[in-house]
Amino acid sequence: MMNIKISIREKRQAIVDHVLEISELDICLFVDTGLDRMGNVSMENLADKNDYIWISIPKRRKNGGLGFLVKNVVKADNLKLNDDNIIGLKIHHHVPIFVFGVYRSPTTNFEDTMRVLSCEIARRQLEGKVLVMGDFNARIGEDPNVIFQEARTAPGELCLKLHRESPDKVKTKEGKELLTTMNALNLVVINGLTQPAEFTCTQYSGSSVIDLVIADHDILGSVGEGLGG
Repeated sequence: MMNIKISIREKRQAIVDHVLEISELDICLFVDTGLDRMGNVSMENLADKNDYIWISIPKRRKNGGLGFLVKNVVKADNLKLNDDNIIGLKIHHHVPIFVFGVYRSPTTNFEDTMRVLSCEIARRQLEGKVLVMGDFNARIGEDPNVIFQEARTAPGELCLKLHRESPDKVKTKEGKELLTTMNALNLVVINGLTQPAEFTCTQYSGSSVIDLVIADHDILGSVGEGLGG
C-alpha cells in the first residue's frame, strides 16, 4: 500500500514510476493520491506499459483518490460500492479474496464509512476471505485484536487476544470504533502483530499510525506488513 501525500506532481509521478519499475507485487493500493492523471499521461497508460491495470475512484475534492494497480495476470473484478471512500476488488481464487481499499478524510463522517464497509465485509465473508487496507485517519494505540469464535480458541476460552506493539500509543474515538467493528467481524489488524508497527504518517505536529492492514484471521499467514508511506 502506498499513501502519497506529496503536492508536487513530478515527485508523485517519480514514486509511481519507481513502484511500477521495481515492484513484484500483484496488487498495490494507492491512497490519497489524486493520481488519475500525471500531466498528459493517464494512470491507465502508465499501468499498461508495466503489465498492470489501473482501477480507481477519481478524487472529487482537493485530497483523496483511491486506486489499485493490479497485475494483468491477476483475475480481478471491480466491486461497485456506494461510497467514494471505499474501493473493492474480487480476486478470483479457489477461495475468492475480497480486497477493500479505504481513504477516510478527517472531515468525512466516520460512522457512515464504517457502516458501508462493515456491511460489505459481512456480505463478502459469506463468499470468501477479506483483506482491508487504507488510511482511516483513526488511531488505535496498542489495543489488542480480539477473536470471538470459539472454534479458534483453546478449550474453555471464549475469545483469543492477539496483542500488538506500536510506537503510537494514542487511541481516538474513531480508532476505538474501528477496532471494535473489526473484532466483531473477526478481522485482525496486522500492524504491530508480529513486529512493532511503524509510523505511517509523519508530520511536524507529530507522527501516527493511521494506515492499517486488516485481514481475516484465517489468512494471517499469507499477509505481511505491506505498508509503504
